Amino acid sequence: MPDGRTALYDAIEMALHQLNSGRRDQKTLMVISDGGDNVSTHTLQDMMHDVLQSAATIYTIGVFDEDDPDKNPGVLKRIARVSGGAAYFPKKLDEILPICQDIAKDIRSRYTLGYVLVAADKASERRIKVTASSLSSHKLIVRTRTSYLFTPDGEGGTR
Repeated sequence: MPDGRTALYDAIEMALHQLNSGRRDQKTLMVISDGGDNVSTHTLQDMMHDVLQSAATIYTIGVFDEDDPDKNPGVLKRIARVSGGAAYFPKKLDEILPICQDIAKDIRSRYTLGYVLVAADKASERRIKVTASSLSSHKLIVRTRTSYLFTPDGEGGTR
């Protein structure tokens, strides 16, 4: 908003809702922000809960001045990490296009792995760690969700 008010959490909530109406299984959201939020009706906790429930991979690009009092790079890192995306913090605006090209390449070259969940009686956040190795000398980069929200009724982030 031009008057210094930002509703980042509400914007991410709306974007996740919009992504849910799409037909593709793999969903990606790119957020360009300073990470600050001062007028959302949703809280950070609400938004992070819905990021955990979502199947979307979120990439964040932090754009701010170093003396910006509203900047919050930590929230941008957290959103990206939890969703299996990546956070970028360009020093200059002309670095944004190459970052977007890197994100596009990442989206085109990703794989989806799945596994059968062990049932639980109640909803819970589950943490995961994925590692990869190669017999050749090719360097492998693994980006994955750090956790997901499991719900016994199947509603939630088990996709």
